[in-house]
Formats: sequence, structure tokens, C-alpha cells
Amino acid sequence: MPRPFSPLQALCKITLLNPVWVHSKNSGKPFYAILHRIDSQKLVVQAISNLQALPGGDIKLLCDTVVQIVRELTGYDPVEDGGG
Repeated sequence: MPRPFSPLQALCKITLLNPVWVHSKNSGKPFYAILHRIDSQKLVVQAISNLQALPGGDIKLLCDTVVQIVRELTGYDPVEDGGG
């Protein structure tokens, strides 16, 4: 019988954990999330900063920006791959 991954091994093989079932803190609604490891904290900080700088109330702008950020950080295109 295979041993379960340690937390450190799981971080190294994060794709084995995907998708992850998550509950929103605000709404309590569950959804699936895909985890992706990024080695540069600076890229993540910039992405979060870009999202926080968006004007409120424009869901299309938010979605377009998230797709662009995911594409830049991971090389994965959620729209072309059927996710959007």
C-alpha cells in the first residue's frame, strides 16, 4: 500500500492534489480550485496588486484580468482550454 505524501512532498507534487475543494470565506459557497506553484513571490505580489487596483463593479474587467494573470503566471489559458 502506498504511503501518503508528506506536506513537503505534496508541495513538490502539487498537481497531484488538484483540483482542490474550497469554501469561500465570504459566501460559504464551495468551488473547485486548481493550485499552481509559482517560484517568484514578486510575480504573485504584482498580480494581487493588479487585481486590487481594479475599479469595483466591473465583473467583465475582473474576469478578463484574472484570465490574463493566469496566462502570464502559468502559461495556461483557461479560455482556450475550456475553462472560461
